[in-house]
Amino acid sequence: MRDLRWLFWLGVVFPLTFFMSMDRVNIAVTAPIIAQIHHFTLLQETVILTSFSIFYAAMQIPGGLFAERVGARKGLGAASAWWSLFTILTPFGGTYYGFVAIRSLLGVGQAVDWPASVYAINTWFKKEEQSQANSILLGGLYFGTVVGAIITGYISATIGWPWAFYIFGLLGFATSWLWWYYFRDHPRDSRLIPDDLKNQLEEQHSSNSKTQYKQWKTFLRSYQFWAIGVEYLFLIMIQAFYTTLLPTYLYTYRHVKIATVGELTSLPWLSLFIMVFIVGYLQRYTLRKTNSVYKSRVPYAVGGFVVAILFLYLAMQQINVYYAIGLMMVSMAGIGMVQVSIWSACQDLGREFTASVTGWVNMWGNSAGALGPLFTAFLVGLGHSFTSAVTIVGLSGIAGIVLWLFVNPQKPLIKETSTEAMGGAFSGRPNP
Repeated sequence: MRDLRWLFWLGVVFPLTFFMSMDRVNIAVTAPIIAQIHHFTLLQETVILTSFSIFYAAMQIPGGLFAERVGARKGLGAASAWWSLFTILTPFGGTYYGFVAIRSLLGVGQAVDWPASVYAINTWFKKEEQSQANSILLGGLYFGTVVGAIITGYISATIGWPWAFYIFGLLGFATSWLWWYYFRDHPRDSRLIPDDLKNQLEEQHSSNSKTQYKQWKTFLRSYQFWAIGVEYLFLIMIQAFYTTLLPTYLYTYRHVKIATVGELTSLPWLSLFIMVFIVGYLQRYTLRKTNSVYKSRVPYAVGGFVVAILFLYLAMQQINVYYAIGLMMVSMAGIGMVQVSIWSACQDLGREFTASVTGWVNMWGNSAGALGPLFTAFLVGLGHSFTSAVTIVGLSGIAGIVLWLFVNPQKPLIKETSTEAMGGAFSGRPNP
């Protein structure tokens, strides 16, 4: 029997995360049109845009618990169907409160997506394979960011802005069905996994454990649990500059023509998209050569933070805008190094409780995604310069580096997992 896991991950999971990303991008691109049609103020438009992020962040921990309770198949299947439905319903918002309600409910339902996805990787892939599987997951998400604005703009200009929501909502339903039809929580029940590999995966992971109150007491007493969560907040504080403020920076402070802004904005995201695949391979190679989970995660994360903040700062010093964008591409490549390390570390630390740990980490990150741009904009307003603001935000990177020094992925948060007896790097015990 052939091993079809990677084909499934590329053919179903990559598109699924791509459409998930598109469901977020299309509202940002069409927001000015919606605001003009319905006569929304700038404040009302901003609230509509941020209502998703607020509820998405708030529901991350419940989303992780839900995924562990019902399994990744039901969890991600329900989440993808939910977000597809509310994406289709978005054009029917009608009023300010209608749009806020729909986008808020979209955030509630989509909150299960990432914990369930990372949890599924922990079930279907061996330890040395997980970084590459995480790369595919991240790749779909970032590919949506690279091309999302272009596709949404084209659809809106040719057949009308509501169709950007209808089309991607329907495609989301289609990939949701494929996920439900082919994925199984237990490797032994899957038609896509060879029999000899099924036994290895079943031995590696227990799929019966569900997070209870006593596990959360253990989590909250662990410095690793806090470190892995808060460092993601600091990473997204840096990434949020590219997410929301880079177009404004290029247009207002670099005086780039509006037609060129979109092209230049997409280049750092393209760099991030490529880097997550490179790092996924490098981490798998490092783990195979060293048999050390620590060496295959932490050095990449620390190095990524250094690259992210150093090259962003250098970009701000450049007079030539194209040199600046080139340095920003290197900076975003550093962010990609950290991103792959984070979700692999969530699987290393969480094991059977990966969904809960992932929800915890993603809650911190999405909180920063909502608040980070506001913080940066406030600093720009004080100093009338992006350079001073980015210098202060760069301190987030230093904090992230320090926090990673407190993370040892070879020591799971709950030591009494079923994998504890396996020994070596794959049990979570430090190697000599």
